[in-house]
Amino acid sequence: EQKKFSLKSLLNKMADAGLQTKLFYSVQHDEVYCKIRCSLVRLLKEADRVNYRLQLDPVILCNALLQGNLKGPPEKRWAPINMPTNSHETDIDPYEHIYMDYRCENPADKTSNFNDTIYKSWPNNSKFRGVDRLKLIALILKARISEGGCQIDCYKLIKNKCMISFFPLHDAVELLELEDKWLQACQLPWRQ
Repeated sequence: EQKKFSLKSLLNKMADAGLQTKLFYSVQHDEVYCKIRCSLVRLLKEADRVNYRLQLDPVILCNALLQGNLKGPPEKRWAPINMPTNSHETDIDPYEHIYMDYRCENPADKTSNFNDTIYKSWPNNSKFRGVDRLKLIALILKARISEGGCQIDCYKLIKNKCMISFFPLHDAVELLELEDKWLQACQLPWRQ
C-alpha cells in the first residue's frame, strides 16, 4: 500500500487539483511534513462546485433588497423588500448572519446582474474565513479526480501506515484576534 500511495503520487494528485505544497523534514529528520495551501481562485472554484455557503454583507444585502430586481427576464424579477430593522424579540440585525451558496458570475450571461461583492469581506480581505479555507481544502482533497479533486482518503492512508497524521494549521493573525476576543484575563469564562 505504501508504494501505491507514495509521496510523489500524492504530491502529483494535489498539484493536479490546484493545491500548493511545501515539504520539510522534522527536527529528527525521520518524518516529512507537508503543508498544503490553495490559491483564492481555486478556493472560489471549489466553493462554486459544492455550493459552499458564505456569509452575506449586511449593508449590501439591505441595499439589494431595498432595490429589488426589476431588470432581466420576468422569471428573475422581484419587487423591493423592506424589512424592519428593529425588533422587540432580538438585538440581532435582520441582515446579519445570512448565508447564501457561493456562485461564480458567468461573464457570458448578459442578463445576470449578480455581483459577488454581496458576500462579506473578512479582516483578511477575503470572502473566506480561516475555517472556510480549511473546509474547502479538505473537500478538494476528498473530491474525485473527475470533479477536480485529489481523491485522497487521509484516514485510509493513516490506517495503511502511509501517513502518521493530518491536522489543520490556522492563520496566525486570525488566531491572535480570536485569543484577544475570547481569552480576557479579567472576565470569567462563562461571561465571554
